[in-house]
Amino acid sequence: AWAKGASDEELSQRREALAADNLQLVTAGARRVEIDSSERFFVIGDSDRDTLARVTAAAKKAWDKVETFVKQPAARGKITIFVMPRRYDYSEFARMVEGRSVPSDWQSHWGYDITDAYVCLVATSTDRPDTIEARLVAPLTSLAVAMQGAEVPRWFAEGTGRVAAARTVARALPSVDNWNRSLPEAIVAMRSGEALIKHQLPPEQADLVAYGLMNEMLSRTQRKAFDHLIRVLPQGLAFDAVFESTFGIPPADYAERYRVSRLLPSASRKGSPAPR
Repeated sequence: AWAKGASDEELSQRREALAADNLQLVTAGARRVEIDSSERFFVIGDSDRDTLARVTAAAKKAWDKVETFVKQPAARGKITIFVMPRRYDYSEFARMVEGRSVPSDWQSHWGYDITDAYVCLVATSTDRPDTIEARLVAPLTSLAVAMQGAEVPRWFAEGTGRVAAARTVARALPSVDNWNRSLPEAIVAMRSGEALIKHQLPPEQADLVAYGLMNEMLSRTQRKAFDHLIRVLPQGLAFDAVFESTFGIPPADYAERYRVSRLLPSASRKGSPAPR
């Protein structure tokens, strides 16, 4: 309730305070905690100033791609970027702040609960700028989508972020090849489209299926419908209602038709559901 009524400046200040508290859980006793800031981002980490400045610059370039892909996202307040100089610290952030473990090949992810909006990122002093930018595109795109409305589901935001990365920075992001290789098995193991929509899949499988589903939704024939959905969500309407009015079927039915179409032999596929 507070976040909905807060100004962008108040949200940014609250997120900066949360960032300091969360980082303290991971880097208690650290020799240094540096901060860099821009109009859009609050960058913080147990790292050197030069690395944080390079992350800020890479985030600006990544956000340009986000705005092109999502079409002028309505993002409120600054986005925090936690910079972790070691993969161990990145894993500790997930364990201490989020209470979970993350897959061994992850080097960035996002979190959002209206009050807070952040990306956690592995970035070292030897990483190339394009590598850092590539790691930021997916989570920043997912955040941009999630921030369109209070009810935007994770599968929709996560899947869109991965598609954005696959289409804009795949050469610099090895994770894309892993997603493409693992996707067919993830679909086969899904018993129904409803399992994705109702959060009944393991997190890693859900994220993979969401990537495949959103790749279909962001195809040339359905892109206009996706753009319409993004434009309408900030009006405060329920996601499921807007989705059904746009695509003609509820999200669970859409996901089920996608699942079935992926399981059919290529020659017999009739394509994914078309929007109204």
